[in-house]
Amino acid sequence: ILGHTGSYVVGETITGGTTGNTGVVLSWDTSRGLLRLKDITGSFVGHEVMTGGTSGVTGLMAKTDVATATVEVVGTSTSEGKYIYTFTL
Repeated sequence: ILGHTGSYVVGETITGGTTGNTGVVLSWDTSRGLLRLKDITGSFVGHEVMTGGTSGVTGLMAKTDVATATVEVVGTSTSEGKYIYTFTL
C-alpha cells in the first residue's frame, strides 16, 4: 500500500474505491506497507484506493498477490468398541 494516511486496524473492513469490493484486515505492516486481508469479496484491481471502514485510512494498492492453499487428509481410522463421553458443565 503506497501513500497510506495512517494505520489500518486488524478486523476492520477495507473497501476498494474502484470496485467496491471488500476484505477484512488480517494484519498491517506499516513499515513495509503490507496489508493482508481475509474474507475478500470479488477481486481488487491494481492501483485501487483502499479505505479502512473503522480507521478511515486510505492508501493506493500497488500490487495484489493472492495466496491459495490445498489441504490433503492422509490418515483415517476405524474402531470397534464402546465409547465413554464426558461432559463438563
